[in-house]
Amino acid sequence: MSIPIGEEHTEAPERILTTAGWLSLELEYVPRIVAGEHLHAHPKAKAALAIAARTFVLRAMRDRPTLGRTTSIPSGPQFQVFSRYSGEGYVKAATRTRGIVLRYQGRMILANHVAGAYWNPDGSHGPDPTRPSDG
Repeated sequence: MSIPIGEEHTEAPERILTTAGWLSLELEYVPRIVAGEHLHAHPKAKAALAIAARTFVLRAMRDRPTLGRTTSIPSGPQFQVFSRYSGEGYVKAATRTRGIVLRYQGRMILANHVAGAYWNPDGSHGPDPTRPSDG
């Protein structure tokens, strides 16, 4: 079944096609994104990242109907980085937030997230890793 660009998903697919093969969205893909993007995050940060990662991939699949179905979802800094494996804490973050996506006025947002954003111990902004002059 082809979903026209712009049509909102009402249900997420159980499995998606990635460069690592077919993966369960909730039990494999989302946990591996959380592990790949922020390995040592606090449990609440893992949950927030699981929501952002799920929203990001489902929005991308909405906008590119073959993505995750017949075209593999890539792993890398230009999309989302997923690790080869994930552990219990990552699966728990995905299961605790299962099905939650970020929306504005009923439409999924473009949920970009940055792994490894730098903050100073006092809570102020640290150097921007995307700008060589700051790093």
